[in-house]
Order: sequence, then structure tokens, then C-alpha cells
Amino acid sequence: MEPLRTENRAKVIGALLPPETIIVDESATEGMNTLFPATANSAPHDVLRLTGLAVRQGIPVAAGTAIACPERPVVRLQADGSALYTIYGL
Repeated sequence: MEPLRTENRAKVIGALLPPETIIVDESATEGMNTLFPATANSAPHDVLRLTGLAVRQGIPVAAGTAIACPERPVVRLQADGSALYTIYGL
């Protein structure tokens, strides 16, 4: 078994991603560098990314996405730095 790393996590997400999933990615650079390649051949899905690196938007965007599209799974990826603002998002 390999140690858990960003690349492993992205590969697992890519392999298990249900069709029509909406990924809300607040993981900044790691999402771009590892998630995009790992999900390139996954089931059809959409990705919502940060706007201008505006951290704290992950929780409200994921909640709004789940409310707007209740028939679609939503996966939210959180960066450690923006996790400091989680209480504000809640």
C-alpha cells in the first residue's frame, strides 16, 4: 500500500466519480495539477473552481450547487488554508 498523497487521492476520485457529478474545487493548485489529469477519462462531470483565488467560497458554492441540482452528486475539495474560514461558510 502506498502512502496517501495528493496524486493518490486524485486517482481515487477519478476512478470512483459517479456520472454527472459536480466537483466544487477549492483546493487551488493541487486541484489543477492533480485532479484534472486524474478525472480526464472519468464519467462526464462538471468542475466549479475558485474565482480569482477567492478562498471561503467552497462551502456556499457546494451548498448552492446541491440545492440547485439535487439529482446530481456534489463533491467538494477543500484546501487547508481556506479551511480556516470554514466557520464563516457554515
